[in-house]
Amino acid sequence: MKRLIALASIVALHSAALAQPDDKDDEKPEPAEAPAQLDPIAKYFNVLESMKLVDVESGNLDSLKRELTAAEALLRDGAFTNAATALYAIVKSPRYSAFTDFIEFQNAEYDLAVALARAGAYGSSLDAIDAVLRRGPAAQYWGPAHRRAVDIAIETRDHDGVLARIEAIKSTDPIPPSAAGERAYLRGRALYDKGKFAEAEGELVTISKKSRMYSSAIYLRGVIRARRGEYKGSAEAMCEVAGTPDSDKFTFVVDDRYFTVKDLARLGLGRLAHEQGEYDDAYYHY
Repeated sequence: MKRLIALASIVALHSAALAQPDDKDDEKPEPAEAPAQLDPIAKYFNVLESMKLVDVESGNLDSLKRELTAAEALLRDGAFTNAATALYAIVKSPRYSAFTDFIEFQNAEYDLAVALARAGAYGSSLDAIDAVLRRGPAAQYWGPAHRRAVDIAIETRDHDGVLARIEAIKSTDPIPPSAAGERAYLRGRALYDKGKFAEAEGELVTISKKSRMYSSAIYLRGVIRARRGEYKGSAEAMCEVAGTPDSDKFTFVVDDRYFTVKDLARLGLGRLAHEQGEYDDAYYHY
């Protein structure tokens, strides 16, 4: 088994190396095509099975739970590549092909996406996310996987590419409002990057307070107004972010990004005041 895991680790590391985002701002990757039915790692496990190095009969629900627990321990400890290797051995192995509808297997699919993203293998993480999203919005890990895809889009600044990828996965069920807000934010960011400020703001205004992207959307609307020279409107948007108490009943849905955005809004207010010669106000905000 150790030999199998070591070989799987090589495959996982190779995938991670190929999946690094392009450092060039002016060259964004094309949206990846839908993965084939059998990707290289799945083929690798099938070869092991044909060589009698993987015993399909050895996989059962107890072993699945046990291996998932071990993989999640690696994930918690920050051993992201090792965690991804262990999770590949669940998700891609024919040992568990009869358990794909079990919640433990779906948990492993999502954890694999997390481990790969934390290891910096964003392309491979999106491949894992695709598998979760194809299960449809009713699946338990659909929402977390969608959020992870959006976070990757923001981290890599590939707003257009990731948006196109997740929208290409069709479902007969409607997506939840939270996901619709996340997609509206990605559309707004993509339009902003292209200098289409009016269209960008048109997308951003559709995001409700119940969305985790609301504070980011309000801040970006403030930036857009500042770039147009609409300083009063920009300040109003920045104040909405900076002035809302964290304990407010209707405060923005909080994730790790919220506090950074709030600090940026305060800095933005200081810059706006400085640009207009209101130095006392600028000092206050800074």
